Amino acid sequence: MTPRRSRQLVLVILILVVFAVSPAFGTDFDSMFDDDMFGDDMIEDLVEDDRDRSRDFLVSDEVEIGGRVRSSLSAAWGWTAFPDSWGAFTGDAHHFVGLGLGADVFLDARPSESLRVFAKVRTEYPFARSDRGSVEVFELFSDVNWNERVFFRVGKQTISWGAGYFWSPADILSLVPIDVDNPEADREGPLAVKTAVPFGRHHIDTYLIADESVREIQDLGIAARAVFYRAPVEFGVGLAYQRDNPFRVVASATLPVREVTAFADGRVSFGRDERVLRAVPNAAPGGPPYILDDDDSVYFSGTLGGQWMPDRWDFVVIAQYLFRGEGYTDPGLLPLAALAAAAGEISPNTILQFGQHHTMLMLSMPEFGHDSLTAGVQWHAAWSEPSGLVSTTLSWRWFEGFSLTGGIHLGYGSAPSEFGGYFAQGEPTFRNPYGRLGAGIELRIGGGRF
Repeated sequence: MTPRRSRQLVLVILILVVFAVSPAFGTDFDSMFDDDMFGDDMIEDLVEDDRDRSRDFLVSDEVEIGGRVRSSLSAAWGWTAFPDSWGAFTGDAHHFVGLGLGADVFLDARPSESLRVFAKVRTEYPFARSDRGSVEVFELFSDVNWNERVFFRVGKQTISWGAGYFWSPADILSLVPIDVDNPEADREGPLAVKTAVPFGRHHIDTYLIADESVREIQDLGIAARAVFYRAPVEFGVGLAYQRDNPFRVVASATLPVREVTAFADGRVSFGRDERVLRAVPNAAPGGPPYILDDDDSVYFSGTLGGQWMPDRWDFVVIAQYLFRGEGYTDPGLLPLAALAAAAGEISPNTILQFGQHHTMLMLSMPEFGHDSLTAGVQWHAAWSEPSGLVSTTLSWRWFEGFSLTGGIHLGYGSAPSEFGGYFAQGEPTFRNPYGRLGAGIELRIGGGRF
């Protein structure tokens, strides 16, 4: 896309946002009140009471400190092929053992109505595994406001755009994608200056984004998002640009209808974050089997899904479809992508979402016949080259601080594909660590929130 056409697109989007916002600013608020019903003294008393309650909520003489400690011991077994005999079942399994220990600690201070300071650090075992140290500053920001009309957040902060649950193409400012195995986990965000301007139930947020690569003012990123709410629909539209990164326009929407909440995300990207991978035909022995080319094509990605929480039964069903325009249609490139990722030439996240078409279906039962039992089934499928992983889990909580979780995992698909088969020397596939059949157990003891 030429610079002129990019400017025209930005101008069109801004015009649409202005037209969408203008009715909210044009509302005749004076006609909503009757002077005979509410006198000036009564209004002043009501406003003063509201301010007192608001101050009690926003101001605290104490600094809140809390967090969570995580500790677990896990073991898993996987079979490259479905065992057809007792000998294959006992002798051909790959065995994995893991020890997990980590913690999140946060500090939240609200010394006045116009100032809030928040910090959150995170650590994982082993605690000294890199030169950067054992403690990661996950969030560190301060909130200030001007006359309670314009609100600023300055510092490292999470920025979660979009409405998708397992995938969110509109979530373009987070530094890491959603983990489909833990979709509700916090995602690291950038260093940014956020300006929020609310008007009624709607709001406009703008961002000035910096990262480690910023050396000049031209390196700063800019982003903006407007969110509109008209019951029961919430709709958001945004855009973001930073030099050496693609210009992106996104939109998202949620629609609750009785027991079902539908959601959708869309993204148009002018280029991709990294170069495109191509195989070298008839590569010479010892020569590179792939090349990485620059790519400024226009890509569309979108997702559509829903969540069903029936009132009469205690379970949750979530279904979602993802089309990823930057994905690859040839699964034969997967081994080459593994080499490029190992060399640091492409992101490992590319391998985790390699194809263009994905679906996820999850059924969760928080009380499976007993209030201490939780059960779930999850099916993650890739459709560019059909493959997938079906996982079942059952968790038992004996008491606070002690739980035991077990699961069976069934993988399918040919090799190479995102979920099916194994590569040479028994190495697991990219998305499926279990193979055709897997079993796992995890003991969580100790830890908890404080």
